[in-house]
Order: sequence, then structure tokens, then C-alpha cells
Amino acid sequence: MKTCVVSFYDSANLGDLLIAKSLHDFASGFGPADRLSYSGDPFHFADPEALPTRPPGPAGPPGMRARLVATRVGHAAWRVREPRSARHARIRDTITRSDLLLLGGGNMIFDLEAWTRSSGRFEYFVDTARQSGVPVFGISLGIGPFASTRQHKDACRVLDRCGWLSFRDQISLDLYFEHGTGPAGIGVDPVLLMPQAFDRPENTSNRIAWNLVEPRLVGGLDDSKRQEILREHASAIKRLVLDGWSVVLFSTDRADEPFLEEVEAIVRSPKCRFRRISGLSSLLDVYSMVDIVVASRMHALIVAFTQGTPVIGLSWQQKVRAFFELIERADQCVSLLELDMKRLQELIGDAREDPKGFAIDETDRARLHGLNELNRRVMAELRSVSR
Repeated sequence: MKTCVVSFYDSANLGDLLIAKSLHDFASGFGPADRLSYSGDPFHFADPEALPTRPPGPAGPPGMRARLVATRVGHAAWRVREPRSARHARIRDTITRSDLLLLGGGNMIFDLEAWTRSSGRFEYFVDTARQSGVPVFGISLGIGPFASTRQHKDACRVLDRCGWLSFRDQISLDLYFEHGTGPAGIGVDPVLLMPQAFDRPENTSNRIAWNLVEPRLVGGLDDSKRQEILREHASAIKRLVLDGWSVVLFSTDRADEPFLEEVEAIVRSPKCRFRRISGLSSLLDVYSMVDIVVASRMHALIVAFTQGTPVIGLSWQQKVRAFFELIERADQCVSLLELDMKRLQELIGDAREDPKGFAIDETDRARLHGLNELNRRVMAELRSVSR
């Protein structure tokens, strides 16, 4: 069985690249696999060991052209024009040469603003496959939140066109079942199956790795709220430094880096330094030398968890809290936007005293592999039919 995997191959987010690579490796276990990038250039495949750079300057809201394309009218115009392009012909040919379209990984459909229609891109790939008679498996999907009921219904209508569906968390699955009609279940985020690359050190180092998402990317936040978040987290880090901790500021997405540099400038301590992540190996280097990871980027948390590093979440979107619910540690997560300083300090203290309680164990690994059986079962059934 030959599979075409569509995921986030062209991204400056390390989590996206790891998802895409993991899905390609998964599909390759059932036969040859082609790939296309869901966003950006469909035929550019970034290396997780060499995280692409972004233009200098802070992340900002989308421009007028991007906003127009994201609307329902703008997407409809794009769908009229795109099938005539050489790029579409290449995408169609890649999908047509396959027995299955494996489409997923990551938060593919969500709308933080009322004017967007993120399901349109997903719909494009599904319809291109269906027109060629290629079945579609929407795998380990994250969806939501949605700013309107119409966006939510649009997403479920498009998802219903897939022959098989699995979601990476219960919140996404519940959102689908509100308006969707197809069979679906939980299929674990593939990065959670990453093997442990190093042994945890026996002795503590009094180091914390701290990751923050750029607040401008959250949606609905003005500059005053951004400044409040900046001050709160800089204050929390200053307290940790006074308590004897060293703090490594880092991000798995280039878009967050200017914000983290601002935090470093406010803290102004040799014990708080921003460290740029160049790829997976440099991320693992950070995790191998710290006692705790405090993070808002979901795959910064997921990779740390797979490596046995204690994790504490800073939730800014439903997917972060859903991850902690999936690993049955919902109490190890606090809000990024409304920081409860006292609770965060308690969690850091608890993680220092009982690191194993905040890290993966063999029971967790067995449970996660069990959740992945839905994805493996669907692929095995499809392979038997395609022969």
C-alpha cells in the first residue's frame, strides 16, 4: 500500500516538523510513502534538525491580503483559481499515485477569529483525493477552538468526508461529535511515542527550562495584556533566580523568540538566559540538563515528557490542557494568561521533591502505545483491502 502523507512539513515550528516526520515514519511501516506539506510550500520539507529561521521582528497580526484569503469569500475565490495552477496539478498527481491519503497531525482546523475559515485547506486536500478515488484517513487530529458555531459546523462537515478519523485528545473528539456524524476515536499524537534518547541525571542541577508562546499569536489579546503577561512571567522567573534556580528560556517556534528575549532583558540576570533552539538535538540537550520544563508550546511539553523530564504546563489554548488530561495529570497545568503565581510555585516545589510524579513512567508508555492501536488497526485494514 502506497500512502501520501499530508502534514506540516514546511514549518518554523519544531513540533509541527516532528509530527510530520513521525507520521511519515508511521506510514512507511505499511509501505512506501510520499509526502506533501499542509501549509507553506507543499513540496518543501524542512529538517527537524535545522529549524528554519523567520524574518526578524516580533510576530504580528495577519495583513489585509492574508485576512482576505482566510475569509469564506477569499477561500472560494482561491478554490476557483487553484485547480488551474501547475502546483495543483503536482499535488493531484502525488495524491493520485497513492492508495491512501493520510491527512493529519497537529491542530489543522481552528478559528480564533470570526472572519477565518481554517477548514478550507483541509477540505481542499480531502476533495482532491476523493475526486481521484483515493480514500482519506484523518489521523491524530486536533481541532478547535472556534469563534463561531458556523466555523465549528463547517469543520465537522469537512471531517465527515474522511473515511476514517482519529483525534489526538478528548476535547477535539468531543468537538467533532457535536456536529459530526462519522465514526471516530482517540489516536495518540505520534510524537508522544518518541523513544527516550538519554538517561536522566541522578543529581539535580537547579535548572528550569521556561517556554512562552508569543501572546500576539493567542488571538483576542491587546498590547496591554501582552505587557501584563510579560511582567508576570518575568517576575516569576526573578523569584526563581532569587531562590537559587537558573532559568533557560527557549522556544520550539521561531515566532516566540523576540518575546523570550524581552523576558531576558527584564530579568537581567546571568542566571536567566535565552537559548535558541536549532533543531531536535539542541532541544534534547536542554532537556538533558534541566530538572523541570515549564512550557506553553504543546510539543515542547510532549518531547520533554517522552524524555522523562518533569513537565508543568502553561495553558493558553485548549490543546495544552487536553494534553495534560490525556496523560492524566490535569493538575500539573496552570493558565499562561491569568498566571496563578502561588500555584505555579507549589508545582515547581512538588516537581523538585517528587520528579517521578511529574514525568513519564512505563505505565504511561504502555497506555500511549495502547491509544495508538486505533491508528495501527485502521492502517492494517486498509493495507489488506488494497492488496
